[in-house]
Amino acid sequence: MTKIEELLNGDDDYKYNLKKIEEKHFDQSQGFGSIFTKVKNLRELLLLAEKQRGNLKGNDHHIFLEKKVDTSCFKEGRRYLYVKTEGILGVIRADEIPSDTKVYVIQMKENLILDGKIIEIPPSICVIAEKGSIVNEGTIILGEEGTLYENRIITAFAGLPTKPQEAIYWKAGSDITVQDVINKYGKEKYLNILPKDNIRNVLEKTSYAIP
Repeated sequence: MTKIEELLNGDDDYKYNLKKIEEKHFDQSQGFGSIFTKVKNLRELLLLAEKQRGNLKGNDHHIFLEKKVDTSCFKEGRRYLYVKTEGILGVIRADEIPSDTKVYVIQMKENLILDGKIIEIPPSICVIAEKGSIVNEGTIILGEEGTLYENRIITAFAGLPTKPQEAIYWKAGSDITVQDVINKYGKEKYLNILPKDNIRNVLEKTSYAIP
């Protein structure tokens, strides 16, 4: 199989993970997440990255660092590939929102299962806002060679890596504001966007009460 075929094939749990990535980051009707708007699926994205880079080997840390991505955004055991393509951001910085804005702590993602191992995913911190900024670049995160996740797609999204928008200090359903987030994480923390024009569609997919 080609490298791309290896990345797109695996057991049923892995294929389910890939399906959830495509639903969140390629399907604009989902209304949640940083979404690719030109490429339509992971296969098209990988083919584009391969064409631009020559292959899918290595790590593009140097490109992300040149673009002022903080080193804390990179997790050990993962490779970060840069790809030029259009998309819409699904995150916004805390200091770009009024501090008294309500924050929704929502269990948006299911736990991941990779090679039989369960990876628990914390709730996400979200705010209702207009759609995010248009971008012309994206990120593919793969398991590093020699690790448990070698030849595995961890995720892919429009835009550059940011620190995870996870609510490690709060449980799903907690009543907090942007100021609470700033107090815990700092003003540069990113929050997920719940788009005003599609919020019901997003929240219906969770156990969260629809406002």
